[in-house]
Amino acid sequence: MTGVAQHDKVVASYGLLSAVGRLSAQTLGLPVPIYDPVVHYQQIRDSWIGLRTPSGNSRREAFDAL
Repeated sequence: MTGVAQHDKVVASYGLLSAVGRLSAQTLGLPVPIYDPVVHYQQIRDSWIGLRTPSGNSRREAFDAL
């Protein structure tokens, strides 16, 4: 198998894993925080779009913290 064919096979394999939901941090057992959309919604549900960060800080406070 040539280098190009091997590359194409690997890329197609990862594409298939992603399409069937088997290429995620949780499935792969990666030691990273897993994104939970329900938690994110609870953090921002009462804020106006673009005015607060998920931590509750305004944009200005978040910028000043840098």
